[in-house]
Parts: sequence; structure tokens; C-alpha cells
Amino acid sequence: MSVLIGAELNAFAAQNLEAAIADDELVTIDGGTFMMGSGPGGVDEKQVHEATISTFQMCKDDVTNEKYEQYLESLGDTRFALIGAHPDTGVERVLAIGSNKQEVRSAADTMPVSQFFPGAGDILMVGGMSTLRDVEIGDHRSAADFDHPRQPVVFVSWYEAFIYAFLHGGMLPTEWQWEYAARVIHEAKKPHGVALGHIYQGKELREYATASSNLRWNEANYSTSRTSIVGSYPRLPNGLSDMCGNACQWMQNWFGPYPVVAVTDPPGLRTGKKKCMRGGSFNDDRLSFLRAAHRLNYGLPDKRRCYIGFRWVVRNRPYFTAFPSAGISPCPPLRRNPDKTAGRRSDALP
Repeated sequence: MSVLIGAELNAFAAQNLEAAIADDELVTIDGGTFMMGSGPGGVDEKQVHEATISTFQMCKDDVTNEKYEQYLESLGDTRFALIGAHPDTGVERVLAIGSNKQEVRSAADTMPVSQFFPGAGDILMVGGMSTLRDVEIGDHRSAADFDHPRQPVVFVSWYEAFIYAFLHGGMLPTEWQWEYAARVIHEAKKPHGVALGHIYQGKELREYATASSNLRWNEANYSTSRTSIVGSYPRLPNGLSDMCGNACQWMQNWFGPYPVVAVTDPPGLRTGKKKCMRGGSFNDDRLSFLRAAHRLNYGLPDKRRCYIGFRWVVRNRPYFTAFPSAGISPCPPLRRNPDKTAGRRSDALP
């Protein structure tokens, strides 16, 4: 591929999104309002606040080695991406991808910022933006015990995870989206997050004898030596797997203090030094790290570790509107009633 920018880049992302839908990779998370954070939790969780989340689509599993390798093959030698952040909100997007940094920069610098971020102010060209990042998408080689095709892909930086999500018509979930999805409890008239984040694999903490009692090892992958095949453990009622343990997951937003007022679909802080991670991992032996409200704040965006993976959410349609010639077609409806018998531990690693 040559440089992909504008309509061509959007068309490439739309094609990948439609393939993901056809492969049944996504579930719909119905929107609602919940209390985000945990008063009894860590110091960075204590600012409990009301958050309203719009309906969104989310990958039911972490991205696997197999999916990531297929994606790298589809890119060919197009391994350089230019990421820019909205001048006002800080929300990132991929501006262009190509085979080398110079051609990507040259192509992007000819475009007005408003082509990428409608209504983003009076900056005339991409080169005038203060927040730009050149990223080379490297070859991916998993270490031994992490290289099964259906294990979650790990050893990927935040930048690489975000580019993958963007080129599939998505973005990484915000902390608010992720916690809302992880805290789901499907009981009549029971709100999301009833136990202020003390929820493990969809169950309230009070179902366990004490805060330090064991989450059963047939319910989540934690305190082990490696990741497991995605979907090996019981799914949440909304169809999501491994929101508790296995590999922790990169979030879209920067780490920082929670807001003190009610919010609706917040993008998070405009800038920061570390990206958030959620969910805990196989490497954690403390149940507190697996709570729905627990926040991980040591995620430098270029960090790669054996316990960090990702999943993505479908981004809002306004991201596509800057280039109406992209030929974005409406997405087919997503399945809302996942098979609750799926995802049992029937195909564990050899």
C-alpha cells in the first residue's frame, strides 16, 4: 500500500470493521448511568462520580495473536503511522499510514487540520499541531508460552494497540466505558456498580468470605505463569470474556484524577504521561487488582509487557465524517444475546 490518508484510510478501517462484525467479534453494551469509582478502594478510585455512557460496541475478547498477525500481514510494508490529537479535546486519531516516516509526514502536512478534526479551530496544516507522534509498527514476536494463536496478543505498546483499533474503525475503550461494561450485573432493578467496584467476574465481593479469599481458578486466570486462550473462562452476562485477569488492557485515556461532577461519555484528560490500564492479569496474585474499579497507572504508552493486551470499541461515526467519499456503509446489527454457555474452560492450553 502507498500512503493511506483521508478517504482511503477511512475505507481501509471500515473494511476491517465490517470483517470484525462478520466474524462476530463484537457485542453491544447498552448505555446507562452508573456510579464510577470506589469509596473503599484505592486513593485514585475514591472520587465516586456519576457517569452516563452511550450505547457502544466492544470486542468480546482481547485481540489474539492470530488476529494481530493477520493485521500485520494486511499492512505489508505500510508500517509507519502518524498520530495526532484533537487540539481542543486531546482525543487521538491516526492521520496517515505509509511505508516510511517522511512520506507520511509529507502527505499529512498538506492537509488542513479541519479535515481530520472538524471544527478544531484555525490551525491550517497538520504541521502546525503541537501534538504529533510518529510510530513504527514493529514485527510482533511472542515469547514462549505466549505464542498460541488464540492467546491474547501481548508485548504491544499503547501506540500499537491504538493504531490497530483505529484501523479497525475503533479506538481503545475509555476507563468509563470499560468499568461500565465490567461492572454489569443483570438482576432486576439492580444498578451497575452496586458494590462500588468490589466486583470480580460479575460477582459482588460479599459472595466471597473475605476480601482476601480466593476467586476460584476456574473463574479467571490470575496468579499463574502465563495467559490463557481467550474465552476459556465463563463470560459475563453481556458476553465479554477476561475482563478479570488473563491480560490487563490498555485504555484510551490518560491517567489522572477523576472528575468531581457528573459526566457523559467523558474522553478523559487532554494530556498526560501515562495511559491507564484495567482488568488485572495472570501475573496478579492480589484480588484487589482484579476489581472492576481498580486502576493501573504505570502505563507509559511505549511500554511492552507480557501481561498487557487490549481490546477495542467501535468509535463514533463523527470520526468518519471528515471524508464523506470514504464509502462508509452502515454496520449490520450486532448480536445482543450472546450464548451464555460459550467460553467455558474447554480448550485450555496444552
